[in-house]
Amino acid sequence: MINILGRKNNNTGILRNQSNGGEGSSGHVKSEEWKKMQSDRMKKNNPMHNPECLEKMRKKQTGKKQSDETISKRVSKTKGRKQSDEERKKRSEVRKGIKFSEEHLENLRKAQQRRWTKN
Repeated sequence: MINILGRKNNNTGILRNQSNGGEGSSGHVKSEEWKKMQSDRMKKNNPMHNPECLEKMRKKQTGKKQSDETISKRVSKTKGRKQSDEERKKRSEVRKGIKFSEEHLENLRKAQQRRWTKN
């Protein structure tokens, strides 16, 4: 846009910009101390990093049921999506070593059978 309208300081147009932009921070590198300070500040002000706030949000949502519309929206976003090999490996690593009770395994089997018979 600056190239089209021009800058007043070099007599090419009407804009008051001092540069054409895109120069960024001119190579300024933030110190590790500054990065740590900013990270701590952001975490302090972010409710997702505050255990008390997380517990309060969890209690508020406990017992609430999602509407069918909400569930269908969430499902439609991922239905038919192919996972990358990296995603599959990550999910596999997270689940390794988890032991389920026989009752839970039986419930999983029944649920899977219901899914297959529904389609």
